[in-house]
Parts: sequence; C-alpha cells; structure tokens
Amino acid sequence: MAAESLETTLAAFDENADYDADASVAKAKLFRTACRRLIPKLPSQASRGGSGGNQSFGFRLDEIRGMLQEVEAWLALNDTDSAAVIHPDFTFARGD
Repeated sequence: MAAESLETTLAAFDENADYDADASVAKAKLFRTACRRLIPKLPSQASRGGSGGNQSFGFRLDEIRGMLQEVEAWLALNDTDSAAVIHPDFTFARGD
C-alpha cells in the first residue's frame, strides 16, 4: 500500500474534524487515522534562509496529540461496534 500524501492526510483531517457535531463514528475513526498520520509527517519546527532572512515555521504537534486523545475518548464512549468484552456477574444466579 502506498503511503498517503501529506495533502491527502490534511484533507482527511479537515473533512472529518466535525465528527462530534455530526455524531459520526465513521468520521471519528477517519479523523483518528489522520491525526496518527500527521504527527510523524509534520515538523515541530523548521527554518529556511540565511543571514538576516531566516524564516522559521512549525506545527503545534501537542494540539494534534490532544485532538487524538479527544477523539479516542469520544470513540470509547460512542463506538458501539467496538469489540468490548462484557463479563456478566452471576454472583446471585444460583438462588441458594
């Protein structure tokens, strides 16, 4: 499988950022994937230029990590298709 381009990943990030407003588990999963792909692709800081004309820029990776934590928490509450294990309690089932 070919690696997604940064442009495609940014588009997925933008298109699915409103997962909570739409109450969409599918969008949330796409947003989570986009966050995971963006973190290693984006520099936290970069510089360009020489003496006197130095330009620097960067991305707030801590914000993307925070968004990733938020979407994971949202999915934990809203994704009913996840394979959660339920342990029934039969403590009082015998009726002794």
